Amino acid sequence: MTLKDNQLFASVAGRGAEIRLFPREEGGLKVGTIAQQSGAPTLLKGLLMAYDRDVGFWTPYTQPSDAAVYTITAASTTATDGTFDLHVDGLDSTFDHDVTAAAMQTALLALLADAGKGYTLTVAATTTNLGTNDGVVTITFSENAGAPTVLADMSNLTGNVHVLAATDAGTQLNGENEVRGVLYTMEGVVTSASEEVQAVIMIEGELHRDDVNTTALRALMGGSPSEAEVDTALQSQALRALSLHVRGLSNVS
Repeated sequence: MTLKDNQLFASVAGRGAEIRLFPREEGGLKVGTIAQQSGAPTLLKGLLMAYDRDVGFWTPYTQPSDAAVYTITAASTTATDGTFDLHVDGLDSTFDHDVTAAAMQTALLALLADAGKGYTLTVAATTTNLGTNDGVVTITFSENAGAPTVLADMSNLTGNVHVLAATDAGTQLNGENEVRGVLYTMEGVVTSASEEVQAVIMIEGELHRDDVNTTALRALMGGSPSEAEVDTALQSQALRALSLHVRGLSNVS
């Protein structure tokens, strides 16, 4: 069935307009186990769901609220030549000893985009470049990066090496910050603070951004995400790879 951008469908009498969720005919729905939820909230149909790899259960999508921040600092007498390697979540990039913040940011953003990563970063500097004595560049990851793995190899620098340090390593959410499905149970699900419950979850199919990014649904997500933050989560390439297709989005990555 083709979904039109602004099409609403009548629901069962008394339930108002039905949200637009169209599971794939075979394999689009599954019964999943939802983790214990503090306060035992009632989860509504259309709620974006994540899979917590730490406990092995489904849970509402959580917007991270802790940005990872790393610095690279030149010595008081900085390196005079050579290159250094920066590794971000297994992605490698090589930079000149005197790289500027702007050049580093452009290269790292391109690297993340090519790899289909669902987060971004910014790079700022206290000096013109890392070739300046005591120069510092600060790499700030978007919150949905969680706790990225950041490593550096400074062995190819001539003279004193630069130093990588974590100002804030971020928060590892073990998958809670990755949309992997949509709650499909018509009446919603009453959760429990002491035990797991089961629910029907749409894992493949088509949904509409306007129906899953509402004030009521955002209030049930972890981390109190904004409308823009939920849109960013819905734009993830990983969702399309899982055959969850979102209509009504602009600027899809």
